[in-house]
Amino acid sequence: MCGLAGFLVRAHSRGAEDMRAQIHLMTNTLQHRGPNDAGEWIDVNAGIAIGHRRLSILDLSAHAHQPMTSASGRFVIAYNGELYNFKDLRRRIDAASPVTWRSHSDTEVMLAAFDLWGVDEALALFNGMFAIALWDRRDNVLLLMRDRFGEKPLYYSCDNDTVIFGSELKALRAHVDWRNELDHESIRLYQLANYIPEPKTIYKHAQAVPQGTYVTVRMGGHDPEVTAPKTYWSALTTALHSRRRPLDIGPATTSNLLRLLTDSVALRLESDVPVGAFLSGGVDSALTVAVMQSIAQRPTRTFTIQYADNTYDESAAAQAIADHLRTDHSSHMVTARDALDAFAALSRHADQPFADSSLIPTYLVSKAAREHVTVALTGDGGDELFGGYHRYFVGQRAWSQIQSIPQALRSVAPSLLSSLSPRQWDRVLIGWRALTHKPWADLSGDRLHTLAAAMSARNSKELYGALLWRESSHTNAKRRARATTYDELLQHAGAVFDSEELTTVESMMLADTIGLMNSCFLSKVDRASMAVGLETRAPLLDPRLFEFAWRLPLKAKIGSGHGKLALRELLRQFLPDTLIEKQKRGFGVPIGIWLRGPLREWAEALIYRSKTGDMEHTEGRALLKTWREHLSGSHNHERYLWRTLVLQDWLNNHFHAGRKAHGDCASRLQFATAVTT
Repeated sequence: MCGLAGFLVRAHSRGAEDMRAQIHLMTNTLQHRGPNDAGEWIDVNAGIAIGHRRLSILDLSAHAHQPMTSASGRFVIAYNGELYNFKDLRRRIDAASPVTWRSHSDTEVMLAAFDLWGVDEALALFNGMFAIALWDRRDNVLLLMRDRFGEKPLYYSCDNDTVIFGSELKALRAHVDWRNELDHESIRLYQLANYIPEPKTIYKHAQAVPQGTYVTVRMGGHDPEVTAPKTYWSALTTALHSRRRPLDIGPATTSNLLRLLTDSVALRLESDVPVGAFLSGGVDSALTVAVMQSIAQRPTRTFTIQYADNTYDESAAAQAIADHLRTDHSSHMVTARDALDAFAALSRHADQPFADSSLIPTYLVSKAAREHVTVALTGDGGDELFGGYHRYFVGQRAWSQIQSIPQALRSVAPSLLSSLSPRQWDRVLIGWRALTHKPWADLSGDRLHTLAAAMSARNSKELYGALLWRESSHTNAKRRARATTYDELLQHAGAVFDSEELTTVESMMLADTIGLMNSCFLSKVDRASMAVGLETRAPLLDPRLFEFAWRLPLKAKIGSGHGKLALRELLRQFLPDTLIEKQKRGFGVPIGIWLRGPLREWAEALIYRSKTGDMEHTEGRALLKTWREHLSGSHNHERYLWRTLVLQDWLNNHFHAGRKAHGDCASRLQFATAVTT
């Protein structure tokens, strides 16, 4: 796991010293991603500079140093990630055209594959997570590539005569030609989804390389020519192709699933440094750890976090699983003070606002794991590939039921349900519970408004949007939500709903894989783990498992109120039912409670600043009113407040500060040039 950065400018527009100083500024922002080594490669005549920060995992020697040049001399590479099947590819390369290897690194195998097979054929053979910057010295072409699921980030910006790229946006911001302008459409999407859907970013002039694609950059007469991303792997195309070759359900299928998962885990255990795993009370991480333990030579190091509040704590379930599997387990207590310290650390690393509060425990468990291991396996991907989310069950029932409701009632019911605000419905429900003495615990104003949106859905895409992105109870946020279409939020994932071959639930699962998992969950894990120099690997996101999962009929994944049936059946070979069927609480934190207590001072400093700063006056007053309602305990506004506070914190620490810092970028570059020369 590493970090990369670089730029392409017109030849001779910058001197060697200037280019070297600039690439140093960019790679220095990525030191947390690669604390073990640093390097750069510069060709003044071509106008290309590539920098790299290394976290040594495979071949810890200097022979694996990056940027690395291919044996033919044609290609130069800097990359972040791991090529899991590099040993198999190395054998295939030797059989086709023997190579005198200089290292036993996966980087050198990548270069040899590009030399032998070309870019498209090599990418089709790669099983790994990666972000790659590849310079073709023969054709003077820069290629920016990203793995199938988007596990590793890669951003680029093209403006005037310069292309800037890097593993994180902060590396782009360090370039002297960076234009620090916000994209207000992205902010609008963030305020509904709590994250910014890729390929958009918070900045107007930067975007992510989409998953499963690569971008080609050539320096034209005056300005760089950047092609549209070329798709080398499509989740939709692969899923449809797999679905046309369905598997039968039976012992042989379960056996094949175990074989594939075991091989996937074994590939991800390949390392020259210690490897452990995250362990929660859920099926995905438990199965990953169980398979690890079955093939490991010693007890697997596993890690979880613990809360004093039992509503959020699942450490007991994790401990029970660890005891049964006999792992070397560690549980780490998390307090509000820890959360605040974690948020302060994450805020320093934040490229753009991200309001999924599970980022905090992900960071804390990564930090705890990093004290003992350098690599940790995760259970990411299980919900999306094998049908684990509650909205899949709801969607499966809701869409058929909604369609059976007479049109006249469907047109009236949403208006009736929306006639009261979520807060007013909450007050009505409190009175109803007192009157009937029935808890109705899962019913709330928010859920009734979600039901209203679902009943208004004209198609499966709108149903998905209603179930995934619940509107906030805040007036201005609702106004923005209504102005936002699901197409904007879904970006390129929206195409799955146009396929006539997929059911409503299958469309939701695939949209989650392409959109939500990529832009939110994988981004969260990468940022949290790399902030402490920990590499995470997800065995369930093996492309072979993706194809296998999509060959399974839906009834092998979802049924009887449960998801991930195939994974549960497999887990029964390792754990008793009592440890499998426990309700997973999710990887959240008690943000609402902490905002009223230990986080109150921090929150109020941001609220009063935003009231007079970045918000319109009316919006600032509404924020203050919402804050007071939350403090009183009469309402729980934690979702709206948290995303607003995260945005304001990011604006203070990165955008406003970035504008001031970048105003002095030329002098910093002059100083860096003087130091390097």
